[in-house]
Amino acid sequence: MAEDYGGPRREYFRLLMIELQEKMGIFQGRPGRLLFSYDQRALAQNKFYTAGKLVAWSIMHNGPGVQCLNPDLFLLMCGQKPEMTSFDLDIFQEEELKMKLENVVRCGTSEELEELKCTMGDWIADCGVPNIYTASVRDLPTIHRQIVTHYLYHRVASMVQQFIAGMNSCGQMWEIVAMNWREFLPLFTNATQKLSRNDIRNLFTISWSPQGSNHRTGGGDGLPVGVLADVHSRRRDGYFLRGVSGVCDRGRFYPPSWVPAEMPA
Repeated sequence: MAEDYGGPRREYFRLLMIELQEKMGIFQGRPGRLLFSYDQRALAQNKFYTAGKLVAWSIMHNGPGVQCLNPDLFLLMCGQKPEMTSFDLDIFQEEELKMKLENVVRCGTSEELEELKCTMGDWIADCGVPNIYTASVRDLPTIHRQIVTHYLYHRVASMVQQFIAGMNSCGQMWEIVAMNWREFLPLFTNATQKLSRNDIRNLFTISWSPQGSNHRTGGGDGLPVGVLADVHSRRRDGYFLRGVSGVCDRGRFYPPSWVPAEMPA
């Protein structure tokens, strides 16, 4: 272990997660809201399996998660049911797909629905929604959500399952993630905000030394000098050091403290 309690190791995994997102060819879409690529060649080459295993290794060794998946996709992978009431269609790269989904959203009358059934009924049925032919206007929000879910998850289910298999090859890591999806959400998605000065201050409950004491001198309105000295000399426990290292690393999220440090690879 390095002198800074694993800093070089975390930096290695941080760079590895960036390479995984940008160079492996398994993701597509908007940065920070990525989807799995529908790529049969990558599937045959087990790239999704490899990516899942690398993510699991990073988490197991106190590195960052991939932090790039679309939040709705992550919830679907965990067996949850995202609302998707205000879904951003721009995450899809295919212009024709976005146009068709916009047509479903704009449909609001019985006449428009009948035209939709004539012009797009077969396509909607092929997305796993065969009830389009008997649907009413009030069914359209559900139909829209089902089509989006098809392109987010069901169409790439083989890729998703290979990624999950790669993670589970390391101590059933995905099973842990799925059971504790709220805690792992910041490790797989970019649905976080940058920490402000006040946010950082609120992370700590400060017990100030008496006014005029040597420990209080020079503390100002930041962290007490005595606390920083304790951190530097490593007199604080591991959980406190982990919290401080997370703040110093610009708020990057690392695995929950209860994730086992050692798992079979």
